[in-house]
Amino acid sequence: MTVPSGISLTIPDGVTLTNNGTLTVNGTLTNSGAISGTGTISPETAKLQASITNISVSKTEYNGNPVQNSEVSYRYTGDPNTPTITIAWYDSNADGTIGSSRETAPSDPGTYYVEVSALATGLYGSVTARQSFTIGKGQRTQPSAPETDSVKAGSITIKTIAGQKYICTTTSTAPAATDEGWQPENGTAGSETLTFNDLRSNTTYYIWTYIPQDDLYNASAVSQPLQVTTNGVTYTVTIPAQTLTAGDESSTVTVGIDQTKDFDIGYGGVVTVSAPASVTLTRTGDPGTSLTSALLVRDSSGTYTAHSGNTLISFDQSNYQSQSAEIRFGQPALDGGGAIPAGSYTGTMTFTFSYSETGSSS
Repeated sequence: MTVPSGISLTIPDGVTLTNNGTLTVNGTLTNSGAISGTGTISPETAKLQASITNISVSKTEYNGNPVQNSEVSYRYTGDPNTPTITIAWYDSNADGTIGSSRETAPSDPGTYYVEVSALATGLYGSVTARQSFTIGKGQRTQPSAPETDSVKAGSITIKTIAGQKYICTTTSTAPAATDEGWQPENGTAGSETLTFNDLRSNTTYYIWTYIPQDDLYNASAVSQPLQVTTNGVTYTVTIPAQTLTAGDESSTVTVGIDQTKDFDIGYGGVVTVSAPASVTLTRTGDPGTSLTSALLVRDSSGTYTAHSGNTLISFDQSNYQSQSAEIRFGQPALDGGGAIPAGSYTGTMTFTFSYSETGSSS
């Protein structure tokens, strides 16, 4: 059948034209009804108009894989026998317009275009439609709570995982990833541990971790906490158990930290040794007669000076290996004055040890 030039063929609404041959349109074809059959319409410009609508991509977030054709949905309207459909991919320009074509389907987060095309059939022309879509960042799995490596009075060391960040708090309320204080997984380059220092002894802390965002993934949720209590303090002060002779310049003893034992204290911890300014010596068999001998302490110049009482020496994390106090007793004097009666005099001096930390004491 041929529609001559200058002639119009109109198919009214509700009427179906069945074409099993060739419909050649040199004039005008107006289709308000329907055309069916296995035939063709020529030329190509006279074929019926198909459409592709409702294009969408079900992939909305990064998962490491490119978009699959099966994840593209659309609606083709035209030939009942759906023709061959092809799918192509394009980048998006910064202003949101369609960009360069891609050889492969996208996988990384970003905005892209998908193009769906249907080939021409005997009755319907070819059709192409495009739609922009966005792949968001992927969602990370919440990491497990950190694991302990070692615990001391003033520090906690944890095992770390590359790419994660860690924070130590004093409350069980989960911190936000935007809070200050998060640290990278390695305190030292090449290390697989991280140490939180400057902690108080015998105190409970909570250590958390999360995986920060990058170009492909959003930040993970913050983990459940690792709850750790720091150790109690450990130190040993040595005062050699020997008898000193009052007034004998060679009769001395050194007060210090036992270097063969652990010295483990908390943040700002100070070990203080206190002693009175003098010792009372009582005459054997005559408790009513007593002498007083001043406690003398050697200073940095080597001179022995009278101790004023209270603090004799203090030790902290920075000086416990080098700090010590050499002491002796000065010439005794009879209480009340006068000559010292002959006899044997003995006495005992009591030293007091205390420990304190910044913001706390024990």
